[in-house]
Amino acid sequence: MKKFNSKPSPGPDKEISWSYKSGTKPIPGEVSRLLCKIIHQQTSVFDEKLAEYIDQAELEELKYKYLEKKKSVKNISSELPRLYIVYVMISEFYEDFKWSFHNERQKKTGKPIKKVLTNNYTADDGYLVSLGSFLLRRVNANPIERNMKRLGCQINHQNQSEIELAKFLTDISSNKISKEQFDAAHKWLLRAEQKGEAVLFTGICPDYANEPIGERRYRFTFDGLNDGIGVAAKRLVEHAHPIHHFFESKNIKVKHIAAIGDFEAFSSRILERVSETEASFIEKLKSSQKALKKCIGSELNLEYPLITEICGGKYNWHKKFYATLIRLNSGDFGNTGVNQKKLNSIKDLRRPLLERWFSDVGDQKLEEMVIWQAAEYATLSSIVHANYEDPLIIGVDHSIMLPFYNYFNQIAIFYLTSNYMENSK
Repeated sequence: MKKFNSKPSPGPDKEISWSYKSGTKPIPGEVSRLLCKIIHQQTSVFDEKLAEYIDQAELEELKYKYLEKKKSVKNISSELPRLYIVYVMISEFYEDFKWSFHNERQKKTGKPIKKVLTNNYTADDGYLVSLGSFLLRRVNANPIERNMKRLGCQINHQNQSEIELAKFLTDISSNKISKEQFDAAHKWLLRAEQKGEAVLFTGICPDYANEPIGERRYRFTFDGLNDGIGVAAKRLVEHAHPIHHFFESKNIKVKHIAAIGDFEAFSSRILERVSETEASFIEKLKSSQKALKKCIGSELNLEYPLITEICGGKYNWHKKFYATLIRLNSGDFGNTGVNQKKLNSIKDLRRPLLERWFSDVGDQKLEEMVIWQAAEYATLSSIVHANYEDPLIIGVDHSIMLPFYNYFNQIAIFYLTSNYMENSK
């Protein structure tokens, strides 16, 4: 691919998006094409279709600049795009405007065409900015950090608060986040800044037996239950300090609840799989919590309860859990946005994990297991929000089950990237 813009790039860590200048009117694609045609052909008649966007004096000035630039550029060959001079002009107006082209052929006719690629996408909605909007200088360049693109959603680069949140999420290796999730987290952050305090909640998985499969990568074997820091909890160890530092930098006093899933000790199948009793299972969880507390240290405001301690014990957990399970089994997916098609996709992604966890996983049993776990996530979210004021949930397990946190209400939540291979808990 041949590049003609010799201007320096914004830098190794920067990319550019564009926003329209305040008070200006974007030039639609149809009008932009007409404008480019007129200045390219030096048409003398003013087309009324332009009147809403540009006056005749502006048009004549643009035609003059085009003609002068064309005279100054030597050796314009037929191999170049028809609007080559337009691209050169825009590159001079905006040093961050990048473009290149390569030769292609039309699929139907085989006729050779020149495909031009530019970086003319907008920051707020991802739509392309027309060449006419660039020619009339109606946009601003917005440098953005390249690694922010991994968030998976567009943010408003005119909003400093959104930029700070996006940078924070990328710095701590947040999983991809939808626009709805980002907006919910941003609104939560604004509320927390206003109050000057916040509650964070992280659910911790039991320390099931696992095997390393790479650098900081693990696969559950479920051949037993350990009493140390589990695979998912290691993500919290890695990022607890930068997470708390971010909120402290915004003068937000944080209380962080890192609660471990003792409700898994209530499953006879799990107990049999890991050769534990309910009592021994819970004792190992308590040991895991002590190990986690020791590793993170006392300088951060973290608490390390069992999850059922938050809701008043096993009975209250079961009461809420089974009521939720009945709803899910009836096909009521609440506010999750999940339908049967999405549920089938989740089942497929969970299958490798569940087949290692339990040996007799047929298609019907697989769906029952996924629904059971969905009820656990929904119940956990309900309990957390009933016992803490406006919490932010920070997930350290696998995000495939994230929708079920939203079962009762849309909540503020984001996930750190998973450090085990198959989609899992």
